[in-house]
Amino acid sequence: MSIIKTIGLLAAYLLTTPIAFSAPSVEDFTQALTAAPKEYADLKNEELSEAYQKTFFQLSIDFPILTDWVLQDGGKDAWKIVIPEQRDEVLSRLFKAHGVSQASSLKDYLELCNKRRTERLSSVVKEWAPFVFTEGETIRNSFFGYTEGLSDARAERFFDAGARLTTLNFEPGSSYGSSQVLLDDPHGMMRDVDLSFDHKKLAFAWKKSDRLDDYHIYEYDLAEGKTKQLTFGLGRADYEPVYLPDGDLVFVSTRPEQSVPCWKSEISNLYRMDGEGRYVRRLAIDQVHTIYPQLLTNGRLSYTRWDYSDRAQLFPHPVFTMNPDGQAQRAFYGGNSWFPTSLLHVRPIPGSHKTMAIAAGHHTGQNGKLAIIDVKEGRDEGHGLHLIAPKREHGYDPALGRKSPVVKDRWGQEGDQFRYPYPLSEEEFLISYQPDYGFDPHWHYTRYKGFISSNHYGLYWMNADGDRELLHRSADLGVYRMVSMKQKAQTKHIPDTVDYTKGTGTYYVHDVYKGIGLEDIPRGEAKKLRVVEIDYRAAPMGAKINGGEGGGSMNSTPMSIGNATWDVKRILGDADIHEDGSVLVEVPAMVSQYHQILNAKGQVIQTTRTWDTLRPGEQKSCVGCHDKTNQNFYPYEKEDTLAWKHGIQTLKPFYGKPRGFSFIKEIQPILDRNCIECHDGSDEKRMDLRGIETDGKNKNKRKWTRSYLNLTGASQDPRGSYLSRTPEKGIVSWISQMSRPTELPPYFAGSAKSPLVKMLEDGHHDVKLSEEDFHKLYAWIDLLVPFSGDYREGHAWTEDEMAFYDYYENKRKVQHAEEMQNIANFLKKSGELPLEQDDLDPFIRGYYRSMFTDMTLSPNDQKCYSFEGEPAIIETLTLRSDSSERVQVQVRNLESHKTHQNIWIQPGEAVTVRFNQPIHTGNSYMESKVDGVNLTIVEAMGVHFDELPSNGVYRRHRYEHDSPQKKHEIVAK
Repeated sequence: MSIIKTIGLLAAYLLTTPIAFSAPSVEDFTQALTAAPKEYADLKNEELSEAYQKTFFQLSIDFPILTDWVLQDGGKDAWKIVIPEQRDEVLSRLFKAHGVSQASSLKDYLELCNKRRTERLSSVVKEWAPFVFTEGETIRNSFFGYTEGLSDARAERFFDAGARLTTLNFEPGSSYGSSQVLLDDPHGMMRDVDLSFDHKKLAFAWKKSDRLDDYHIYEYDLAEGKTKQLTFGLGRADYEPVYLPDGDLVFVSTRPEQSVPCWKSEISNLYRMDGEGRYVRRLAIDQVHTIYPQLLTNGRLSYTRWDYSDRAQLFPHPVFTMNPDGQAQRAFYGGNSWFPTSLLHVRPIPGSHKTMAIAAGHHTGQNGKLAIIDVKEGRDEGHGLHLIAPKREHGYDPALGRKSPVVKDRWGQEGDQFRYPYPLSEEEFLISYQPDYGFDPHWHYTRYKGFISSNHYGLYWMNADGDRELLHRSADLGVYRMVSMKQKAQTKHIPDTVDYTKGTGTYYVHDVYKGIGLEDIPRGEAKKLRVVEIDYRAAPMGAKINGGEGGGSMNSTPMSIGNATWDVKRILGDADIHEDGSVLVEVPAMVSQYHQILNAKGQVIQTTRTWDTLRPGEQKSCVGCHDKTNQNFYPYEKEDTLAWKHGIQTLKPFYGKPRGFSFIKEIQPILDRNCIECHDGSDEKRMDLRGIETDGKNKNKRKWTRSYLNLTGASQDPRGSYLSRTPEKGIVSWISQMSRPTELPPYFAGSAKSPLVKMLEDGHHDVKLSEEDFHKLYAWIDLLVPFSGDYREGHAWTEDEMAFYDYYENKRKVQHAEEMQNIANFLKKSGELPLEQDDLDPFIRGYYRSMFTDMTLSPNDQKCYSFEGEPAIIETLTLRSDSSERVQVQVRNLESHKTHQNIWIQPGEAVTVRFNQPIHTGNSYMESKVDGVNLTIVEAMGVHFDELPSNGVYRRHRYEHDSPQKKHEIVAK
């Protein structure tokens, strides 16, 4: 097996950029400003206004710095400077912005701006430049987290070719930079650059092909100008890398092979590897997206976590933190908030405990408004959140909650837009920014599958008041995240202390009665701490519709009716809560788990509506139940509590081994023993509690039972989805999966509030349930009434739908096996590189490369050429011939003889073509119109056929193919 391929940087070159070392030409700008096209004279009203707006916008492309000065000094009507009749009025405002009451010439104004720029940027350039960033098309999908662009995506995906890795350099004493392109890929996408701590390397993500490659982590050596691929695998995306002080990298990946509960797309979680791409291991088992990791000044990682277990999905996008080895995961800001809708691109402010972030929406791109977070002032509901650039109040009133005008899905999408802040101090920062032009440049927007966005994002210096200077903006591509190549923010080094020889971790709770979770609950009422594992779906199949206080949603692969639980749940067991409220318990490591507080009956008093993961051997503690202060970062240390005196507990099993809680297996037998003698469907006045399946012909693609639908009060909506519209108020009362993001009081809903439970406890026609029966009934209700114990139970899927689900589940199993091998290699420090692990499915080693290099082919009697060697899927083909005349070559399908591509090759030249759809070389051949010509395949970019993920019968990757058969004799050698 070959070692990781090192690609020499042969194509790096200097770009001639409109932002030169010297100041831009004032004369050219003035001439362009006053050169209104003659045809404007024939336009009226709105047409004329839009024509002038287009003129101004074009100026922002041709003279980006000068136009931006006009914009920031002239206000929202600054664009009217292109209108001759209004030019003097705008010019007067421009001078007033500089404290000059008497306007003079445009040249004088621009000289004032140039002087101001020098004052603003002199220290910034000296201390922080040069800068490096990626440029590319703005990613847009239905939700800000769907940026993976996976080659075998479950649903929506984004790919828009064209990318650069670029540096911005400054000559001494100059405030005008010059860009240098390190890597230019007109056919791929790049993103997420970071600088190593030794300042010698850049890490970034690169996707070289739409359907035959995925984002992988690459490293660029600044001294040698060479690029090395660190991660591999077709059908999985690795992105957003960040260096750690010890040379390891943390990144985001689709390797979990889960799909989001509220839609159809894949999720991404955090992983860690060493600097050679070895020992990749998952840091947490998270339900949905955990994205944009960044090192804080205290050495911990911050990241945005979409967080909606047992609550609505629209608003919980808090910032979390963890140690770089995945231990000590904690909510940092916004864990229980209506506002802001999301927090993205969090970075530490050098020398400060504060952070800078983008406050944004949900169904948006990764852009919004800029904020500073001070957790010493609060951790939720807008407390400690300060909008800047300019400084202003955010307008959220916690007393109003969702009724506050600023609580909305697409918050922060009006006006100027910010993304990827890079703080220099509390007052200054770099930013990818798109200004407000005072009009909607709709003619400039690009559309991708219905989603509209703009690439007019430039690299800016800015301060907290909103003063700014444009440093770089290209006419074609927008600036993504940037970093200084001169400085890295100082951070502590937290070593990796995970003990992979262990399969458990330990929780310690100082006192469950501390915090708002058990507010007003008398001491002694909380008896048990229940630990519940959440199991996540591999792929979307069927859907249900939900709605409630937290908003509306769909839920794919539903295993409960609408407004019931999102996911499959397993009770891992219970632990005793001591009289002083303390708990010390051992739990499984590397499972997604949440906690419930039970009373003496076994009914839930309070539940977390979020989840946690313990790393192997981890010891974790908190002060109490839902404590919202900084005191909840409680040390795991022996102290004078009953929990420490009694020692670590093991979980008491819930009537057998942990298993997915199934209504069919746990509750229906109780009904069969105690209820169906009367509730047998013979009397319409009596609820039918028989376990008779529905036909499964519903939107949910699930064969619900009559008993389950009747107990939950579910009915079909007009779209064919079963749901309960009032889950807290039926005969069975449970917390809606669409509950609010903010805290719920104890006993908000559940078995303790269910009329069914009270009726059975009081005695119902001499029905006597056993203690086990009651405990299971309580548990079912308090788990939010699940129906299926796994995602297949009770399904109504077709054979093709099952193959679709199996495909992704098989990928999950393969990649989990790979991770287990990675951990074993990490423990023994084997040094094995990713491409050397050849004992697992080939797709984990797949990567985009040349399948045939300098291969000379001779024609058969019919002037046809066979693709020799291992079957491959190729996207580009570079050919040359040995003919002294021009040669026409046709690439054709073997069975249909359909022409994929016509190629004309000139003598002595090599020609490269890109196919509209990748082709299967085992089902393709080439034909020449000239006798006796030898062809040489200089390069053919793609992947080997066996590197396409498959479950044996099903593949997702698209390529031109017919049924694989032996090659027809027409192309036989």
